[in-house]
Amino acid sequence: MGWNYKSPNIAGNHAYAPELLEESISNLSDHIGQVCNLIYGKNLQKVILVGHSYGGLVITGVAHQMPDRIQHLVYLDSAIPEPGQSLIEILNMVYSSEDYEAALPEPSPPYVEKLQ
Repeated sequence: MGWNYKSPNIAGNHAYAPELLEESISNLSDHIGQVCNLIYGKNLQKVILVGHSYGGLVITGVAHQMPDRIQHLVYLDSAIPEPGQSLIEILNMVYSSEDYEAALPEPSPPYVEKLQ
């Protein structure tokens, strides 16, 4: 997995921006696993996870798998998913009219897998 690393800031914190596997060859579980592996691999503690859009499902899954290492979750322009929901299901609830059909992503594996 690749990630972009930002040098320590004044407060001594580090920021990581994981580059998730391509959606055509992976799923939500893969993406959650990638972030968990980064956290374990870097032995990170008191992590603040920020999820934008689909990333809200990823950070929710990561927090479920390793709650002892997560300090805060930040949902940035993202739905807060319930267990058993997929991104497509959430978007279909929000954008139920035909006017928004074009706004929905293609139903690729990460977007249809339900959050466990």
